[in-house]
Amino acid sequence: MLLRLLSPSLPGTLVDAPRHPACYAHATQDNGRRATLSVVLQSSVVGLTKEDRAMNRTNSPSLVGALLVGVGVLALLQNFGLLGGLAALLWAALGAAGGIAFLGAFLRSPDRWWAAIPGMTLLGLATITLIGTLMPWAAGAWIAGLFLGAIGAGFLLVFLTHRGRWWAIIPAGVLFTLAAVAALADVLAGEVIGAVFFLGLALTFGALSRLPGHEDRLRWALIPAGVMLTMGLVVLVATSSLMSILVPAALIIGGLALLYRNGAFAHHTGSKQ
Repeated sequence: MLLRLLSPSLPGTLVDAPRHPACYAHATQDNGRRATLSVVLQSSVVGLTKEDRAMNRTNSPSLVGALLVGVGVLALLQNFGLLGGLAALLWAALGAAGGIAFLGAFLRSPDRWWAAIPGMTLLGLATITLIGTLMPWAAGAWIAGLFLGAIGAGFLLVFLTHRGRWWAIIPAGVLFTLAAVAALADVLAGEVIGAVFFLGLALTFGALSRLPGHEDRLRWALIPAGVMLTMGLVVLVATSSLMSILVPAALIIGGLALLYRNGAFAHHTGSKQ
């Protein structure tokens, strides 16, 4: 807007200047100053844009470098036994700081979508480290599920910031499924856990096939969704006590359907008449 106000092509320029010679000369000088200021401002804006782009390119390596330095320093201090009981807390603090830094870079520029994945991974790692240190009595299989779910959340953020990155739903769904499997490992039997895994994958591909605006393009996802759903149901039924009843019943129903289709019942009824 400021550049437009200062542009020589707007009213009050040389074209609109009065025809008196003195006024004409004054308007010419005024337009020259405005044109010079406009060029300076345009150059400044271009320079700031280039500087911002250069800063975006250098921020990521600097962030990774700072994180590596922190990891190296902590590892060195721990190896010399200088951290004592604070080692776990310091590792958690470093992981949280790194995760927040990566997520900050992701939020400032969603084009750097990859930063959401290490950001959520480091935050998840810091969280389970704190839980294992401060609440060891609460540790269990669900801790692994929490960590896997945090990584899956990173991929979900990649998709939510740009719906064109539909591929991120697949690793997100797989990781959420593995998180559920890990969290339920102490509660459910192993066979049921297998069914949960297949049903989770079926849900992932089913949701992928129903993405708004991608229904035709991602229709292929219905195939793995159907396969995983079938396998999950088979595993679930095979582990239940109803299997000894369902299998014979399915055989009887299938046999009757074949007989009906071939007209065996109609032929038998006609012969009686």
